[in-house]
Amino acid sequence: MPDRCVDCNVRPRPNDVVPCYSETFPMTTIDGGRFTVTLRLCLACGSRFADRVQLRRYLCTKLPAYATSTVAVAFS
Repeated sequence: MPDRCVDCNVRPRPNDVVPCYSETFPMTTIDGGRFTVTLRLCLACGSRFADRVQLRRYLCTKLPAYATSTVAVAFS
């Protein structure tokens, strides 16, 4: 799970009330394995979206690359 912003690669600051925008996506592998992938945007990058729906749609475009890398790490 990436602990950095998917756009600018900045880690969330622990003292922020809301340290980042994040969405968790349930995933299933071809052989039926289940896992989740959480993608994050820092406050600066995430603030450009008008609402949560736009944010989720954008993060869905980033999901394939992160899901592939997560599966590779989890099953290697």
